[in-house]
Amino acid sequence: MALGAHWAVLYCRAVGVGAETEQERSRRRHRRTLFDGVAQLYEASRLGYPSDIVEFAVATAAVGAGSAVLEVGCGTGQLTQSLAGYGFRLTAIDIGPSMVAAARRRRGGPGLSFRCPRSRTSLRPAHPST
Repeated sequence: MALGAHWAVLYCRAVGVGAETEQERSRRRHRRTLFDGVAQLYEASRLGYPSDIVEFAVATAAVGAGSAVLEVGCGTGQLTQSLAGYGFRLTAIDIGPSMVAAARRRRGGPGLSFRCPRSRTSLRPAHPST
């Protein structure tokens, strides 16, 4: 699946969504934000990714330095930190502003940007300076 020029998708799964009631929609939206409320606890307790798994994913995607890579669901940036070391033009997104803030504290720099989606069809910078 290509997302613009030279985007790499490490994992993609299509999910069918049927009609939902207002109650179901409200419950789903609430669940989406649960992790954001405990970003610091999540960051402190979540184990990182072993380097051999990251190396395997990068090799399998056949991407290299300068490749545009999109990380969906970056959380507190554990994988982001590892991927940034490969010299990608990396965009990391998450629906939780607190998660993105934690990821930004963990790793920043050239070639790396963070985003929080406002809706299904648009992305906005997680912070005005990025």
